[in-house]
Amino acid sequence: MKHGKYKHGKHKGHKFKGHKYKGYKGKGFKKMGKKMKKMFKERIESSADYANTDGVTPVLLAVENGLLNLIKLLLKAAPQSLRAVSKDGANVLAIAAQAGQVEVVDMLLTCKVPVDLKCGKGRTPLMFAAASGGPDFTESRPVTHGARTNPSEFPEVAPLAAAAQNGHVEVIQVLLQNSADVDAHDGDWDSALHEAVYSGQVEAARTLVEASLGANVNKRNRSGWTPLMGAAHRNFVVIMELLVWKGASLMLKTKDGRTALHIAAEEGHTEATRFLLGRGASVDAVDRLKRTPLMLAAYRGHKDTVQLLLDNDASLARTDYMNQNPLEVALSNSKIDVATLLVYSEPWFRNKRKQTSNSSSPRVKRQHAAHVSP
Repeated sequence: MKHGKYKHGKHKGHKFKGHKYKGYKGKGFKKMGKKMKKMFKERIESSADYANTDGVTPVLLAVENGLLNLIKLLLKAAPQSLRAVSKDGANVLAIAAQAGQVEVVDMLLTCKVPVDLKCGKGRTPLMFAAASGGPDFTESRPVTHGARTNPSEFPEVAPLAAAAQNGHVEVIQVLLQNSADVDAHDGDWDSALHEAVYSGQVEAARTLVEASLGANVNKRNRSGWTPLMGAAHRNFVVIMELLVWKGASLMLKTKDGRTALHIAAEEGHTEATRFLLGRGASVDAVDRLKRTPLMLAAYRGHKDTVQLLLDNDASLARTDYMNQNPLEVALSNSKIDVATLLVYSEPWFRNKRKQTSNSSSPRVKRQHAAHVSP
């Protein structure tokens, strides 16, 4: 049996086009009876604040997906849902900014949603947007509507630090243009530059140090760590080069007296160690326990780093607070390979080998034979 055209027009694959929400004034809504209208409104009002196991409410979900008409409908039914916060602490404005939903942000700000509306743990929408580096952040309404770039009551969640940690260079530039404090620090006194360094964000670090009011490359956190120390700890040599070029000191020490070289050597980072030695770092600097970089590397068993330090004339004679030299430090932690290397490097051992080598040479043997012959 052949099928021609359908009576109601050509077959179009039954493509479903859906229906858009149009608020209470939509055509479909007008056709409802008063009873249905009341029941529908009550249903929306009762479920507008419902949250699933992830803490997501209908309003938050609509905001994330940019459903403007549905957002208006939900907010009209339950204005209190503006204060909804997801499980990770994001509110409606934060989610919109983070998702790059510029039209939604505009609409929310038009509805008088506070631009610095607090999220969980004191975070603001601007911090969420900065951390995500949303596609429309350079047109971000929170910035242009006066969002504070330096929230003094919650410095640990400063937008600049969030952007730096995630490597969002354009976001950093926008924030700096809007008076963000380049050296603001969190509760641990880590600055945005510290955060960029810890995450290995080279371009973010470059943007911060090359800004018109460049970041302080020698800023210390509560433990006395500078950005250079953070880079040495992670073997980020490219960042180390940038920081030293901008004036980072090789001689500054942490609260326990360690230099960047101590930190690199202890972690066994030969590239970072080589870089610091090449820039003039003191090979025999001591920390508060009188430990040298060689002792820390020996204790950890980093043979290649130990060899590099020895090649740069690290002392084998110095002793720590327990009166142990590098060899004894290695043995105390059962690092036999390193201990063997250190023994072979001892001056007395080298001299003995040299004497043994000379005494076994043919020339010495001939001289000895001539001396004992009758």
